Amino acid sequence: MTFVAIFVGLFIGNVVKPGVGVDLSMADEDIGLAKPHFGLKSEIEKIIPDSFYKAASNNETLQVVFCACMFAVGILLCPNKKAAKSMLDFCYGLSLVMFKVTELIMNFVPIAIAGAIAQTIAKNGIGVLVNLGKLIGCVYVGLSIFLVILTGVLLLTKTNIISFLKTVWEPLMIAFATASSEAAMPLAMEKMVQFGVPSEIVAFVIPTGYTFNLDGTTLYLGAAAIFAMQAGNVDKTIGEQIQMMIMLMLMAKGVAAVPRASLVVLAAGCEQFGLPTTAVAVILGVDAILDMARTSVNLLGNCVACVVVAKWEGKLVAGGIKINEQDCQVQDTIVYDDEKLPVSSRPEHK
Repeated sequence: MTFVAIFVGLFIGNVVKPGVGVDLSMADEDIGLAKPHFGLKSEIEKIIPDSFYKAASNNETLQVVFCACMFAVGILLCPNKKAAKSMLDFCYGLSLVMFKVTELIMNFVPIAIAGAIAQTIAKNGIGVLVNLGKLIGCVYVGLSIFLVILTGVLLLTKTNIISFLKTVWEPLMIAFATASSEAAMPLAMEKMVQFGVPSEIVAFVIPTGYTFNLDGTTLYLGAAAIFAMQAGNVDKTIGEQIQMMIMLMLMAKGVAAVPRASLVVLAAGCEQFGLPTTAVAVILGVDAILDMARTSVNLLGNCVACVVVAKWEGKLVAGGIKINEQDCQVQDTIVYDDEKLPVSSRPEHK
């Protein structure tokens, strides 16, 4: 789906041409973003961290995922099943507590997002919204096209689209308001379990999707790269553009699911392909508006992925969750709508 998304961005960028006529001379090239050199060898080597703590403190998502996978394999291979279960229960309890901490912080989101937009307009003037309106419209149209594609995926899986939208509406609004996938993740996971996706599928698909399935971000990178190319009057053939899109898609894997993280990838991409990095400084003025939309599509794409995998595995249950023996071995209670139901009762539906 990210492969499809980035080519939707390429298509819409070449049709709308958002960068034509944009003046980059007034932009500040030094925008405080690192522009690391991208190479396949260096990226593969970077997956294995020096330590978990260093990877976590630097927000190196791929390195954290690598450590999580190794830790999970260690739990599976642990000969002492009682010790393995105790560690798994501890991690499960820690995740629930941290989700609640995130929920507390999100209560202050309306104040924070109002301040962020006010700062953007105060610093750049209301005219920045007019001058880059073409880029904003281009990205939003591209994301709308991709939403149609996601709807088609739901139709292929014979999912009730109205019920699905009602389920994801609240986390979708959090993602749009905060421009942070991580802020909406706890509620999204809870809602997908309520929709009927087993908790073990939700716990695997959504966190993994936030590393490898950022549909909105990859579409935005495609459109933004074409904007930088057109604004800098750089001519590239369709073949060169396709090569650039594929590299940007690979660079986006493992990007931090926090606001503005994709700008770092875009800056590195511009440096890699000879595009003017001043275009990134121009985009920065309206990135808050763009970030809200692409983050929402990231979230929606991963929720759709949950449904597809659950259908694929034959475990999607309308209105509830099937309890199987594996669930019984992993945790003592299953949470439904803030009610704790003993596993011993083994309800077939919510």
